Amino acid sequence: MNEQQAGSVSGTLNALQQVADAAGAALVSTMFPALATDTGDTDAAPLSLTVIAVRLALAAAITPLLPRHAAADAH
Repeated sequence: MNEQQAGSVSGTLNALQQVADAAGAALVSTMFPALATDTGDTDAAPLSLTVIAVRLALAAAITPLLPRHAAADAH
């Protein structure tokens, strides 16, 4: 990535983060009412929180795969 691409890359990253946040919120807000209908409110809350915890654990598990340092400057 060069300096001319920095703005585009930043905007793309921001947009992808917002899409991921919206998808997560949609998953939980869809899952909870479905579970509440099937199992009742007392079982739906712990199940929803478990799904959130599993997603958080998966995100934490793959975090070490990210690069630790920026790529060397190509200039």
